[in-house]
Amino acid sequence: MLVCGLVACSSGELSAPSTTDETTTTLAVTCVPAARADLSGCDLTDANLVGTNLAGANLASSNLTGANLTGANLVGAILTRANLTNANLTGANLTGADLSGAKGLLTVLRGALLIGANLGGANLALGQFTDANLTGANLTYAVLASCLLIGADLTNANLEYASLIDANLGYANLTGAVLTSAKFDGAILDGVIGYEP
Repeated sequence: MLVCGLVACSSGELSAPSTTDETTTTLAVTCVPAARADLSGCDLTDANLVGTNLAGANLASSNLTGANLTGANLVGAILTRANLTNANLTGANLTGADLSGAKGLLTVLRGALLIGANLGGANLALGQFTDANLTGANLTYAVLASCLLIGADLTNANLEYASLIDANLGYANLTGAVLTSAKFDGAILDGVIGYEP
């Protein structure tokens, strides 16, 4: 069961409301894409949203703890202050998404597209960004401590004041990245391109 303020759903993608009373709107589950949906503040804990089209959706302050968003389309989605603890976003497309202030330990973003995404102030410590594309992403003040960024593409990313303490950036590409005051204490930098400690 997914619960979202006045919205409740069973599973799958969201569609038009099927019933309404004074306090609850129940949405039918029909596998119809929910692009541009307003899911701000929703509790989507453990939701199965594999391959869901949530392009442009508003997920600000939503709880996505343990949610499976593998291969989801989140292009331009708003995930500000969202809780992504243990969420699986493997291969998800988050191009241009706003994840500023998002938090979540152990978030999986392997092979995800985060091109031009805003992760400013996000705390995604212990996350997995292996082979993720973060080209041109804003990671100012982001906490990526102990993250796996093996083979990640951070070309032209802004990492000012980011914390990459104990992160593994083996073979990551930092060409053209802004690294002013970024913290790399204890980070693994084997084979990193575009950065000389």
